[in-house]
Amino acid sequence: MYAQLAQRPIFVPAIGAFRQGILVTVPLELRLLAPDVNGTTLHACLARHYAEASHVRVLPHKEPSILTYLDPQVLNGTNDMHLNVFHNEESGQVLLSAVFDNLGKGASGAAIQNLDLMLTRQ
Repeated sequence: MYAQLAQRPIFVPAIGAFRQGILVTVPLELRLLAPDVNGTTLHACLARHYAEASHVRVLPHKEPSILTYLDPQVLNGTNDMHLNVFHNEESGQVLLSAVFDNLGKGASGAAIQNLDLMLTRQ
């Protein structure tokens, strides 16, 4: 309001002290995407893409107001990933999120996990 922005900003706070476990978020402005893209179509696209994936689960599409928090540590000790799509139709904003265990291995471990996911995907 005070900055007199033409568009409402997306505010995505991320605070936590976790030994392992990551919550990654990607904010999207629907006005910058194709006219037929919305939270429902994004969720359907992800669900279709990962339908046969053994370690990636696209969580059911729910209203953001019923989710009290995202726990970055919920998948610690696994090779799994949970994907969420949250959208606010009033503001035209979507937030994509991924929760996974970084296993404390850094970039090289993540690269090997990604390679394994690509090779084991049918």
